[in-house]
Amino acid sequence: MNRIKLTVLFTIVFTLLLSGGVLAAQEDYDFGFSEGGKYYDIDPSFDDGEDALDEYYDYIEDEEPETYDRIDAMGSVALRDFEDGFVEGYEDAKTEDVDTADASSLGESLGRTHALNDYYDGRDSDWADALPSDRSISRMFDLDRMSSSYEDSFIAEFKSGFKTGYEDEFAQALLSPPMESMSQGLDDGQAAGEAMGASFAERDYMLGDSMDYERDLLRDSDIIERYRLRLGTNEYQDAFVEGFKKQYQISYNETFRSLHQDRSMAALESTQIPAAGGDVVAADGIGIMVEPGTFYMPVYATINQQNTSFYKFGSYVRASEVYSIRFDNPAGTLDDDRRITIAFPYYGDQYKAGIYKLIDERWQYIPSEFDGDTIFAQVLPSTMSNREGTYAVFMDENIRVLTDVRDHWAKPEIETMVRRNIITGYPGYTHLDGTFRPSQSITRAEFLILLSRIENWTLPNYIVNATHFKDHAQFAQYDRIISYALSKGYVIGYTDGTFRPHNPISYYEVQLIMGRVQGSYGFNWNALATQMMYEKAYRSPSFDNINNKITRAEVAYMLYVLNQWRY
Repeated sequence: MNRIKLTVLFTIVFTLLLSGGVLAAQEDYDFGFSEGGKYYDIDPSFDDGEDALDEYYDYIEDEEPETYDRIDAMGSVALRDFEDGFVEGYEDAKTEDVDTADASSLGESLGRTHALNDYYDGRDSDWADALPSDRSISRMFDLDRMSSSYEDSFIAEFKSGFKTGYEDEFAQALLSPPMESMSQGLDDGQAAGEAMGASFAERDYMLGDSMDYERDLLRDSDIIERYRLRLGTNEYQDAFVEGFKKQYQISYNETFRSLHQDRSMAALESTQIPAAGGDVVAADGIGIMVEPGTFYMPVYATINQQNTSFYKFGSYVRASEVYSIRFDNPAGTLDDDRRITIAFPYYGDQYKAGIYKLIDERWQYIPSEFDGDTIFAQVLPSTMSNREGTYAVFMDENIRVLTDVRDHWAKPEIETMVRRNIITGYPGYTHLDGTFRPSQSITRAEFLILLSRIENWTLPNYIVNATHFKDHAQFAQYDRIISYALSKGYVIGYTDGTFRPHNPISYYEVQLIMGRVQGSYGFNWNALATQMMYEKAYRSPSFDNINNKITRAEVAYMLYVLNQWRY
């Protein structure tokens, strides 16, 4: 055989061998790619495919031994191709799993922000002119990493959401009152902060950034410029800025946590509870107990364990994981005279421990009791019906004990208010020997201070309306609270131009103020006093005269009862 024929024959054989090797490598890669996508559906919690690979091997060894044996029989080269495919398959599934429905909500949030910008800049409503270009949207959300079909779908959904959000927000802005009052400034600032906070949280989540509401939070001067607040009064401007910052933080954190929960956390426990009630206990011991007749129709109870890196705990010592609990109640019917019990396993110091609920980025104590190695609390069904609550057990190392309420009729309510930092009491030599003076009258200023804490008022720095009083010097240390209450119409001064902050407040005055705070002038103190008498065997002096002075204990009880719906 001559040299040319030998060369041609060698080339043919080499090509066949090479193509067979390439085909085998591609087959191993495709197998890995398929397994990576399948495993993402089983456990989507890993940040990347390499992290998921080790757990995958453990999983198939137990659940799919035939697949495990097939992989185990691979040579080193084939195994490398398989693992490369697995990593790509897992990460591709993770990327494609981002539903383009998110694009609509992202577009709506950004549309609302642009509408407010155009409105305050004096421009006409024109959503198409404000809409970012396709390329800008792609860069904004890093869509180059996605498939072209996904990118096209995302952009189309984004534009539709943008148009809806822009037109709705611009129409609302046209109907809004002029930029004058503190009350209106707070409302407008909170609305703007909520929209921008949600929008930036969705963007950060989509880009894979960490949760950090301060990353893009506007400075005060930038808020003023963006929303043209200099067109309004100083009172409006100051209130808008404070309302914006507070609501931005709440909206950003809640949105980011919700997105992460929806994408990466499977339900720890989910089950149907009939109208006859029942118990649900998750694998790690947290449980919920529903009394018969609490819900009039079957409901679905879901318990999720949360990622603790998305929460701040302050000075509290965490003694459990963080959980979200929700009852999906399609019928919406329930009996709020019954209670739902939440229980955690707990083995530590019972004196300092308690169950807490996250409300507006603050952990709030829920009255807790112990039964052996279990800590439990009872809550209103309405606080969990179609509403997700976030709970954890904490140790409070700074717990304050008030020595003069140990045998008092309002002890549970007063101590709960102390644990919630609504009541601080009077100082003692240490934090364990202060007093509350429950039978003492409460002053006008003290009453407003407690209201501001339990209602979580956003307090602007603008206090001019409070400085008009002749006796302003007597309450300068809490003039922001009084200024806020004045701006909302909760309180007024006396005809001689004084506010008299240290005057004891009467039952009648409390009735008027609480009616205004609740937005319902149907609030009746006597109804609450009657409830107090039957529940606590305590007869209020208000039955003798509505103009008598209310006591500190009665105020604690009233605020506790009126605000149970929050907790």
